[in-house]
Amino acid sequence: IRALADSLGDKQDKVRRYAMAALGEL
Repeated sequence: IRALADSLGDKQDKVRRYAMAALGEL
């Protein structure tokens, strides 16, 4: 379960970084 949570958190972190990068492009 912890590995799954870590994977989910990692995905959220990547999505957050992608969103920040997208906002920075605007």
